[in-house]
Amino acid sequence: MKYKIQDIKLPAKPAGFAAPKKISEKRIVKVESREARDYSWGMWLLAGISVVFLVFSLSLVFSRAKITVEAKKMDLPIDAAFNLTKTDGLIFEIATASGEETKIVTSETTVDFQRKATGQVLLYNTTNQDQKLLIETRLLTEDGKIFKTDKAVTMPKGSADKPGSVKVGVTAEKAGEEYNVGLVDFKIFGFKGSAKYDKFYGRASLPLAGGLIGKRYTLTATEAEKLLIELKEALREKLIKQISLQTPSDYFVLPDIVFVDTTTASFESETPEISVKATGQVYAVILNEKNLSKELAKKTNIELADAPVSIANLKDLVFALENKEGLKNGSGEVSFSVKGDGNIVWVVDAASLKERLVGSRRKDFTAILADFPAIEKAELRVLPFWKRTLPASVKHIKVTVK
Repeated sequence: MKYKIQDIKLPAKPAGFAAPKKISEKRIVKVESREARDYSWGMWLLAGISVVFLVFSLSLVFSRAKITVEAKKMDLPIDAAFNLTKTDGLIFEIATASGEETKIVTSETTVDFQRKATGQVLLYNTTNQDQKLLIETRLLTEDGKIFKTDKAVTMPKGSADKPGSVKVGVTAEKAGEEYNVGLVDFKIFGFKGSAKYDKFYGRASLPLAGGLIGKRYTLTATEAEKLLIELKEALREKLIKQISLQTPSDYFVLPDIVFVDTTTASFESETPEISVKATGQVYAVILNEKNLSKELAKKTNIELADAPVSIANLKDLVFALENKEGLKNGSGEVSFSVKGDGNIVWVVDAASLKERLVGSRRKDFTAILADFPAIEKAELRVLPFWKRTLPASVKHIKVTVK
């Protein structure tokens, strides 16, 4: 017999049997939410502590301080004079530089030249008595050429082992290239045939040259003058630059520089291309800037004698040398004057200020500045902005002086 599902009868429930109550899904959800909430708050608390610790650590590592300082300043009319001796209080040196400047020009002008060779001769005296020589005393070369002295001289006494000597310029007796004899020996023509002939002699100290006869290309007087002015100015500027490049950065080149022209220019050539050369030497006083500023301030205002000051516009003042001969002969007896409106600036010791500020409290900044009288005013910035103290290392403190 076949049955249908609906025909099957379930057994009756025993007496006293109670069906299990359904667990409230709502209550279970509530329990899970409270646990999750407690866990979430713990995580947030831990994260907050970590962030605070990180920020604190970064503030220590990246702590910076920047101080912008304005130094004390004042205008001071300056009118002072110095004598450059070793006891005048100034630290100085006398610098020199020499050189030449050459330019080749083309000329169409020709002239007939007759010129005598010239040079310089050292005359020696082996006797024990001085010997006077008149101007145009004749000197004789070994091959018979005559040169005459350009001035009267006295040959100092000496001996055979250590003869007395004197230098004199000489000019050939005649024009012509055959007198361009270079470095040669001489006898004194007037002593020939006497005992003195072998007691006195001469030797050229500079080549005897320049003698010629013939046609040469040359420059007109106007052309020569203009060219020499250009060459000498270019040479002067080149030599001044040379001194400046060799001057230490903490030294100052006095602007009034002495230029000595030693040019013996020749304006002729066998060809149309004429080479003209200017020669010369410059003399300059170089002074220690810090020392000069201090001495100028002291001479102008005695109250600044011990103040740490500098003159910001030192190069704008007017300097004038009084006795330039002392500069050229190397005696050091040089005087100069200084005039103008000086901008006096107090020197701030930035290194000492940094040392004082290391690890200090912000509120003590003004009190620390009081120990630095060279400071007119200052501005402090600290990073991060909430830091109440300055960095513990000088390398994290920057001082800018205006």
